[in-house]
Amino acid sequence: MKFVSSGFCIFLTALTIAHGEKILSKRNADYDVHEEIDCQTAQLGRAQTIRNSMCQVQDTLVDLKPTTGYRFMPSKVSVKRCDGNCRTGSSCEPLETRITEVYVDLKPLYSRRRMKQCAVVRVEEHVRCRCKSETTESGFVSSTPPN
Repeated sequence: MKFVSSGFCIFLTALTIAHGEKILSKRNADYDVHEEIDCQTAQLGRAQTIRNSMCQVQDTLVDLKPTTGYRFMPSKVSVKRCDGNCRTGSSCEPLETRITEVYVDLKPLYSRRRMKQCAVVRVEEHVRCRCKSETTESGFVSSTPPN
């Protein structure tokens, strides 16, 4: 009988530890949990973080807006758009744009007809960005070479 109860205690202890580790790993996966480190250690990483978050062209999901009575499949597509941080009082704006075509299936909302319909949708894509001051027209240019 001692073998069964000591085995049960070991099992219960292991289960408790595993559960505690699961709770900790879930908490550490949250984006707002931080660990304080030495600022000298963080200096290079911080510079990289700032560069990566500045106003620049990035892949962005955009909603496609079909004609009333239809829907597109897919309903969202990835295109290049300007986004990122600028100085206070400035916003990240496109300096140069182009039109790109995306191909989708066109589905009528109120029809039982199963015939496949296809469509091409023209979507604005950003090529170069700048931080544009909300009070003046001058801005800081960030260029990304076109693909």
